[in-house]
Amino acid sequence: MALQYSRVSLTRIRPYYGLVVAYCKQPQRSKTVTTQQTILTNKHRNFVTDIHSPIELKTGDVQELANQILQKAVDKDVMNKCLPLSKVCEDVNELLKACLSFEEVAVVSDKVESLKNLTHLKELINEFKTFGFERIDILNILMTCPSLMNLTVDKVVSCLSMLQQAGFTTSALIEIVSRKPNIIETDVQKIKLRISELKQLFKSSDTFTLLSSNPELLFCDMSYIHDRFNYVFHEMGITQRQMLYSTIFSLPMDHIHARHMFVVRAGFFKKVKNKEAQIDYNPTLDKILDPSDEEFARTFGGMTVTDYQAFKQLLLREHIILQELDNEIEQSS
Repeated sequence: MALQYSRVSLTRIRPYYGLVVAYCKQPQRSKTVTTQQTILTNKHRNFVTDIHSPIELKTGDVQELANQILQKAVDKDVMNKCLPLSKVCEDVNELLKACLSFEEVAVVSDKVESLKNLTHLKELINEFKTFGFERIDILNILMTCPSLMNLTVDKVVSCLSMLQQAGFTTSALIEIVSRKPNIIETDVQKIKLRISELKQLFKSSDTFTLLSSNPELLFCDMSYIHDRFNYVFHEMGITQRQMLYSTIFSLPMDHIHARHMFVVRAGFFKKVKNKEAQIDYNPTLDKILDPSDEEFARTFGGMTVTDYQAFKQLLLREHIILQELDNEIEQSS
């Protein structure tokens, strides 16, 4: 099958366009190349690339790519002139042997702060692989957060080891780092503290499930988490398990409150006080919080978006009136 590069990926390496295309469109070469176009469907995997099986490399090709990489680096920082072309060739060759394509080496090289960092990049890639990361995961992590290429290998290994020892499974570890690569740059002690705080609200296994889909919870204020947790748990009477499968921790409080009040006043939700004595007929939390306004209004009462927007305005006015009454009571007392 002929090699094909997407327009999106080629525009990202425009300085190397001629070299990459010329190299990849030479059918007369006596080596077998298999190409698989990989489109990543997960929202945190947005780097589209062509995957090549290992191929026999020609010295001239490597040298030409290394030369263009070096020239581009010199344009950014004249100090790169002191770096010998032979050293860049050596580093490029090592990355190609690590199963990166010519295109990927060009893109990654353009992202590193200094070409000197290419030396340990292969080692960094190999360390990611020992933790179960696939090559395409690693590339997307490095492209999303290029500053990781400036970290020492020991720093990266230390953070990944800590997350693994804390309880993240291999799949959960890959998920959270892919979604939030800068977690590797975060203070390990802060991560440990946040995991400990979340375990006070959720079961240990549920904590890691929650963080895999909501890695931003490692970085936000704990009050942000408490506000949403306490409202849903105490005011709505909904368990932690349902919180795992909704978008509660990515939503503003006024959205959560408005949705709750609407289903209550429309007769679709009633707080279950004694779960052992009562059957819970309430819709699940994700059905209440996650749909669009249009779908939500249609599901609960067959109403329109306009109806729901009017309800929210009335709710806001009601809140303002109650707040004014509270202020008057405080002033008179």
